[in-house]
Amino acid sequence: MGMQGLAEAIILQSLEDIWSVRHREESIGFFTGEGFHLCADIAGMASGDKLKVLGLVQKAAAQGRGRSQRRPEREGALALVP
Repeated sequence: MGMQGLAEAIILQSLEDIWSVRHREESIGFFTGEGFHLCADIAGMASGDKLKVLGLVQKAAAQGRGRSQRRPEREGALALVP
């Protein structure tokens, strides 16, 4: 597996982890930190695709916590709160 495949696998595993109560916080940290952006760049993801994934993560995190996780002060940015 090359670097692109490894980066894709990391992103996919983190998406899976967002649904796990045990791993949710770590997964959210991955997507809100540099990890996702680094892996997405290595995987060759287009900006639009990155935004789609972050939108999915935001919705999943909100469902997992039962409340909206968006902060209004940074429109267009994914902002998740604990």
